Amino acid sequence: MAAVALALVLQTGPAQAAVLERTGHFAKRFGEATFDILILRPLSVTALVAGSAFFVASAPFSTPDGWIRTGSFREGIRPAWSTFVYAPFEYTILRDLGDF
Repeated sequence: MAAVALALVLQTGPAQAAVLERTGHFAKRFGEATFDILILRPLSVTALVAGSAFFVASAPFSTPDGWIRTGSFREGIRPAWSTFVYAPFEYTILRDLGDF
């Protein structure tokens, strides 16, 4: 009887380890998602708003450079747009929850 009980206890070890591993992974992802929602997303939205203001302020200065270099106003604005607006937008809106 003791041998059967010992065999049953030894058989449940890997199953318990798998459950604990899944639980640990879930807790880690939950913590990352919570940190993302409560801290990073509001800061990212603030960066997006500030970056948009910087883009508007920098557009008159970067537009002539594009016209001089390539003959297109759009080419002068593209680096400022990418840096100040699109990068914060991509980090705030497009990335998955908890993905840093």
